[in-house]
Amino acid sequence: MIKVLLIDDDSVGSLAIKIGLEVDNAFEIKWLKNPIDGLQLSLSGDWDIILLDVNMSSLNGFELLRQFRVRDSNTPIIMITVRSKESDILMGLNLGADDYLCKPFSLKILKARVSAMTRRFQQKSRQILYNEVTLDLESKKLIYKAKSYRLNIKEFNLLKIFFLEPNRVHTRDLLLDRLWGFDSDINDRTVDTLVTRLRRSLKKIGIDLEIKTIRGVGYTLNE
Repeated sequence: MIKVLLIDDDSVGSLAIKIGLEVDNAFEIKWLKNPIDGLQLSLSGDWDIILLDVNMSSLNGFELLRQFRVRDSNTPIIMITVRSKESDILMGLNLGADDYLCKPFSLKILKARVSAMTRRFQQKSRQILYNEVTLDLESKKLIYKAKSYRLNIKEFNLLKIFFLEPNRVHTRDLLLDRLWGFDSDINDRTVDTLVTRLRRSLKKIGIDLEIKTIRGVGYTLNE
C-alpha cells in the first residue's frame, strides 16, 4: 500500500482526491489542511509520496517545500496547484519538487503519476546518516560499524526525528504529535519513557549520542 501525505487546505478538492485514491485500496491517505502541521508530520512520518498545494494561508507551499528539502532529500513530492505559470512550475521544480500537476486534473492521471513515481523511488536506498550511525528507512534497521540492529519502531522513529533536526529543541507535545498522532490521548510521560529506552538501546549498542533533556520543555540531540 502506498502511503500518501496530502497537504492542501482546499476542502472540496482534497476530499475528492482522498476518496478517489482510497477507492482502489492501493493507497493510504493522510490529509492535513494546516501546512504547518503538514510540515511537522512530513518530517516525522515514513511517507512514500507527498502531495503538496501551493496557495495555503499560514505557510506557502513553496516555502514548505524549501524547508522540507533541507531535511529530507529523498521523499518524492508532487505539487498540485492552480498556479500554472511557467515561472511557478520552474520554482517548484527548482525547489525540489519531483513533479508539478496543475489543477484541475484527472484523478486517473494523478494515480498514474503517483504510482510511477513511487515505483522509481522505492528502488532507491533510503537512508539517513548521522555521524557514524545510519538509519535505513526501508528495513527499519540501525547500522553502526558495519553491523545492523533492530530498535523498537517508536525508538527508531524518535531517533529519525533527532537525526533530521539535530540541535533543535523538540518539545514533548511536538514529539507526541509526531510519534502518536495529533488526536492521541497519551501523556507526555510516555515521551520521557521512550527517550530513556532509546538512550539505553544506544548505550547497549555502544553508540555515544548525547540526547539532552531541556528541563520543562523537551529534548535535543547535541552535535
